[in-house]
Amino acid sequence: ARLALVAERYGALARRMGVELICLSEEALGASGVAARVRELTGGRGVDYCVVLAPDAGVAARAWDLVAPGGVLNLFAGLNRGTKVPLDLNPLRDGRQRRIVGSSGSRIEDLAGVLEKACSRVLAPEQATVAVTGLEGARQALQGVAEGHYPGKVVVYPHARGLPLTTLSEMAARMPAVAARLGEGGVWTREAEEELLRECLGMRDA
Repeated sequence: ARLALVAERYGALARRMGVELICLSEEALGASGVAARVRELTGGRGVDYCVVLAPDAGVAARAWDLVAPGGVLNLFAGLNRGTKVPLDLNPLRDGRQRRIVGSSGSRIEDLAGVLEKACSRVLAPEQATVAVTGLEGARQALQGVAEGHYPGKVVVYPHARGLPLTTLSEMAARMPAVAARLGEGGVWTREAEEELLRECLGMRDA
């Protein structure tokens, strides 16, 4: 269900950027099925850049096997101290020249560059938003994120009183004017945020 939501929300955006978004899951295909599909899609070469977003040794090991020659495995989620991952390290030293990184390694200049791209709308970080809430729904939001119920970010607006935890898919029923300002694929936008705050501040003043 989460992958279907990702495909629905970001598929159109990917196509506009000339990218085909393909969503696979081990739950549906099994680990070997995912690996086979990746090999098929890449002509047997593997992926150039693989980001592991789950702090799991097994996932990291399976991801390493899918990295192409000259490719990078980014253990973005990290692993608990003392965790052992069974990896064949030969690709690090032989002709395959794979690499492993454990963090983004961002410098201050990198962070400034990201902010600049966000301000110029080259990047749209608000599209990671999947739900919004006022302060009264913050605890529920934190618990939901911790338990993996949301495939993205939940934005808490402390001054938006009377705003329960609301996913973007629920917005049309709860706040139609806000839903009308969502972007293609039902993604969050600055215009939707402005309308949300307008309505919530109005509720607060009522």
